Amino acid sequence: MKTIRVSLGSAAALGLKKVRVDCLPTTIYLMTPGTCRARCLFCSQWTQNGYLSRVYWPEFGVKDVLSHLGKKDQRVCIQCLNYDGVFDDILEFAVQLQNRVSAISVSAHPFSEEEIRILHPLVDRVSINMDCATQNLFRKIKPYYSWENHLSSLLHARQIFGAFKAGSHLIVGLGETEEEIGRMMTWLYRHELSCSLFAFTPLPGTPLEKMKKPDITYYRRVQAAHYFIYDRHETLQFENGLISNLLGDILPDAFVTRGCPGCNRPYYTETPRSVYNFPCVPVGKKWDLVVAQLKGGEKGSSDSRSTLEKSE
Repeated sequence: MKTIRVSLGSAAALGLKKVRVDCLPTTIYLMTPGTCRARCLFCSQWTQNGYLSRVYWPEFGVKDVLSHLGKKDQRVCIQCLNYDGVFDDILEFAVQLQNRVSAISVSAHPFSEEEIRILHPLVDRVSINMDCATQNLFRKIKPYYSWENHLSSLLHARQIFGAFKAGSHLIVGLGETEEEIGRMMTWLYRHELSCSLFAFTPLPGTPLEKMKKPDITYYRRVQAAHYFIYDRHETLQFENGLISNLLGDILPDAFVTRGCPGCNRPYYTETPRSVYNFPCVPVGKKWDLVVAQLKGGEKGSSDSRSTLEKSE
């Protein structure tokens, strides 16, 4: 692998590009080159292989990127596209990163059990991304993949990497209910798998471009549920498809980006004016806004069912 893509914010943080940004990433996000063959319905790879979500990823020479790395407290997160030879590319690059950064994360489709074993000594965390909270949505939105294979790969990664060092991402707003995503987060937690949350982002040219972003009150409630599961170790209760026991004090850090240590992922699925995951703990007026959103201070619904789901 001679080149690698770097998120625009990471390129600015490394000094590879001069870009004005109001919040630099605290992790360096890289993406393998090439074109992804999975063609998940929400993904910008349908139309622009230089993008992932709403983020632009310019391409640089691997040697150039390596020369700009070297901070001992720096984590690198490698996003893997699905193409022939991607595992060999990741393996080669992970070897080159050794002794240059403090930690390496890999976000990928399911690798084989043997590949996960080979990868383990080189990286400290791996994410195998379900994206969808239900098997039915997964079948429609990620038809290239198998729900069962994703789950079994996650469980194997947990065995190899250890508790909460393997995990998954869930996209909020693809058509699931509160109960469905609450149960999926609970399943991940009970199997000692981490869980990151993204807000669905409709992207031009994708099959889901006409779907709406998730309602902010719904998203805040899912973040609160994540907090109750992972931080408070509580069991969710449900009634009519809704979470019925989101009670008690919730700390502001419940609404920051959830991911590997040091991951703030600024504006990955949002803009500075419409924030779902805060890159730092919300305080002052930002916290007042979150409290209002959580209580339904903005027009909203606690059901994210989309045109895709309702058309059945």
